[in-house]
Amino acid sequence: MIYVAIFVLLWVLVPFGTLKGRHNFTLLAIVSLALFVFVGFRWEVGCDWTGYLNIFDIARRGSVEESLSDREPGFALLNQLIHSLSLDFFYVNVAGALFFFLGLFLFAKREENPLAVVALSFPILIMNMPMSGVRQGIAR
Repeated sequence: MIYVAIFVLLWVLVPFGTLKGRHNFTLLAIVSLALFVFVGFRWEVGCDWTGYLNIFDIARRGSVEESLSDREPGFALLNQLIHSLSLDFFYVNVAGALFFFLGLFLFAKREENPLAVVALSFPILIMNMPMSGVRQGIAR
């Protein structure tokens, strides 16, 4: 039910995405920040949670050289960075959400109505990428 409520709220805000013919970057920033917090600070949500937790645990024993030769070197290095900062797996999701929403913000602000782009992105991109596929969310 919370996902439907967020989706409806985003669409209610769409008319405020432009004010007097100008982009409403303040509202776009607030919405992007709120979605970042919602997605980045969740716990055990997403179909790949345990898979990513296993990758995180394996990265603890790896070296930078191994990470660079990994199939996904950026994600492997991110896991090692989180370990080196003595943070737990939770922060991999925070970093993934940060990358995703920064990219979405930069993309949306170029459009005629930035909030319409964010609202349209919610059911497919936001629900499927940074919430279930952290690696894919970073890559997109």
